[in-house]
Amino acid sequence: MGASGDLFAAELGAAGVDVVHQVLPGTRHAFLNRPALAEFSTATAMIASWLHDTAVPVER
Repeated sequence: MGASGDLFAAELGAAGVDVVHQVLPGTRHAFLNRPALAEFSTATAMIASWLHDTAVPVER
């Protein structure tokens, strides 16, 4: 699965899409479906940080 993720990130970048591609060494496929794993907490914190830093507030 790692190689396909690398390729997908490269293709998105080549198409002009801003990409942040981070790999957590030692993780297994679908680890984000397992909240009891320490890697889950690490990854969700990284995702939340990225969203906080890049999301544009919606004007209401």
